[in-house]
Amino acid sequence: DAGHEKFRDYLIDESIKKISLVVDSPGEDFIVEKVAHVAPYDRKSFLNRKLDQHFRHAEFRSAKVLGREKSGRRDDRVLFSAITQTRNVDNWTRVMLQEQVSITSITSPAFAICKVARELGLESKKEIILVNWQLNGIRQSLISNNKLMFSRLTPLPTDPDADLAKAILDAALQSKEYLERIGLLKAENHTDLHI
Repeated sequence: DAGHEKFRDYLIDESIKKISLVVDSPGEDFIVEKVAHVAPYDRKSFLNRKLDQHFRHAEFRSAKVLGREKSGRRDDRVLFSAITQTRNVDNWTRVMLQEQVSITSITSPAFAICKVARELGLESKKEIILVNWQLNGIRQSLISNNKLMFSRLTPLPTDPDADLAKAILDAALQSKEYLERIGLLKAENHTDLHI
């Protein structure tokens, strides 16, 4: 593919030895779960077991402790995430590895969204849904207490005459309803929506 060869030429011409990848793909998944609080020396293996339960076959996955519950057993709230469809990523990583470029990290733009929200002054509410769109889709992200709780990328309408504003609003409302169904949002709470 011409794009891969141009990328290979770039890596060689610029003598790139390390790289971080940002993968913006609808093939990603986020799960927030309450799990037992474990001591720091047991945490890594415990979270890896939980990652295996959620994303056994996903190569690019992570677990991030968001905080502890304030009552009851004081369980940890953990964000488990993974890039679940890697066909496109694999082709690019293959080029990098062939050129002996170290891949230092692979992440989703969803993890940068909290910083964007801070820079836009959107920290005033406990929960916000931030929606942005670009050529590859409409991203909807739930931020609670300045931490990413959920994100998804939905495709843009393919019809050139489609109403983009309606598509964005429909995607945001669909995400809000989903988040209410799984318990990350409470229907009675007022959640700000920023587009």
